[in-house]
Amino acid sequence: MAAGPSGRYLLTGGMDFQVKTWKPDGSLIHTSGHHNKQVEAILVTPLDAGSSGGGGRLWTAGGDGAVGVWTDDKCSGMVDASKLKLIPMPSSAAARSLAAARGLVFVGCEGGGLVAIDATALCVRKVLKAHIDTVDSLAVVGDQVWSASRDRTIIAHDVKTLSTLFSLGDQGAGVKQLVASGWFVWAFSMKGIRVLTAQAAWQERVAAAADAASALRGARDELSMLRDASETKVHALEVQLHDAGGEL
Repeated sequence: MAAGPSGRYLLTGGMDFQVKTWKPDGSLIHTSGHHNKQVEAILVTPLDAGSSGGGGRLWTAGGDGAVGVWTDDKCSGMVDASKLKLIPMPSSAAARSLAAARGLVFVGCEGGGLVAIDATALCVRKVLKAHIDTVDSLAVVGDQVWSASRDRTIIAHDVKTLSTLFSLGDQGAGVKQLVASGWFVWAFSMKGIRVLTAQAAWQERVAAAADAASALRGARDELSMLRDASETKVHALEVQLHDAGGEL
């Protein structure tokens, strides 16, 4: 389940292969059968930069080995077949999880693959093979995407370079869900819950603070230059007035 663009409706997907949109009061808006197996995950991302109207792009991950995507620029909740595209996963692997970061949509797949899709061009950018079993959950942590698998591991990937960074090791059981919250990532497995420190989120905030400090230094230097220029102009005017007074 996911909230639609601007929160105007809800999307659901289920074992009946259907994707449905609903009004907040529970009345059905539309039903789409673009998958031919169960719907595993739903994601909503903003439209391209510069677009207006509050619409969004909607993504569905299917057990049929495809990711469906369409644009709802009017927030109507209707699935326009002419705007719907099915992106096949490598080896037709079932798509199990979705996450969005920095203009990319990441898809966790059956068999352990992590597929990066360009959210604008709607094409596969890269396929990472870090796990040996199904990737059931993804979480965006700073400039990283963490993937959780039935192989009992959690692995971090760099969003910018699309490379695998490190593994958090054996979690003791298959990990079904990741939830990033503040400085932490909660990992829900068959054996319990672990709370992990999200170093990447910390690094992102440190970098943001450094950028802010740099911007402040730049503004201070600019103000200092303006002050010096003003003082120079004032001095020049004082000299002119002095000269003019001498002439009188």
